[in-house]
Amino acid sequence: MAMLLQGLVELLRGAPAYAEIRQALIEGELPPCVLGPGGSAAACLLAALVTDPEIIGTAPDGTGARAPSLVITPNREAAERLADDLQAALSGTEIQAVLFPDDPAAVRERLGVLDALAAGPTATGRQVVVVASAAACAEPLPSPEALSATTLRLRPEQTLPRDRLVANLESGGYQRVGLVANPGEFAVRGGVVDLFPPDADAPVRLDLWGDEVDSLRAFDPLSQRGLEALPEVTVRPAWLRAEGDATASLAAHLPDGGLLVLV
Repeated sequence: MAMLLQGLVELLRGAPAYAEIRQALIEGELPPCVLGPGGSAAACLLAALVTDPEIIGTAPDGTGARAPSLVITPNREAAERLADDLQAALSGTEIQAVLFPDDPAAVRERLGVLDALAAGPTATGRQVVVVASAAACAEPLPSPEALSATTLRLRPEQTLPRDRLVANLESGGYQRVGLVANPGEFAVRGGVVDLFPPDADAPVRLDLWGDEVDSLRAFDPLSQRGLEALPEVTVRPAWLRAEGDATASLAAHLPDGGLLVLV
């Protein structure tokens, strides 16, 4: 299947209709409306566009990588099918198709997509094409600025009053519990704060000496025993909610130079 779609992408590049679409995008004319392609054919057209260095601009992170793209589909089922077809058509390239989940509870996966949109390349160094349903795109999310403002980066010897940390966790949607076992939970015992960021592989134990971070250590949620020491921990919100001026759509997270496509 992947080899077949890759072959169709190469055939498409030589079609006169594709040349017209390409030229319109390069020259910055009004967004072209393309009628006809659906299913795997739409995936091939998108694959041809996002791999064209003259269409996709450079990501704003200074790496020289091309900016990410966002494709919006009518519903969740269409988004899932297109993401699968697009990934097959992009096999062998440095671009990865990723699905933005409809489920608001999928915080870890959603954070991963928002990070990829903000940074350009993914953690594996690959660029991304995000595929999302119209419903997911219409859902209010924290703006890029609000998401950055609610993210804490913790390091040993950092000054951090316990009450301020607790207030930040509560405002970020963390649930206070007796023992931390699941993402989005935190617990406080004197100068020890346990927390489980939604995008972390294991919970973190933070030891405070007064208002200073004495140590950071991962721990086993089953045995509650400490594991390896950590040089730094990034604490993201446990939910992706915002109000007022802090809200934005998924499309607002697409940087300049990226391609926005409605399917």
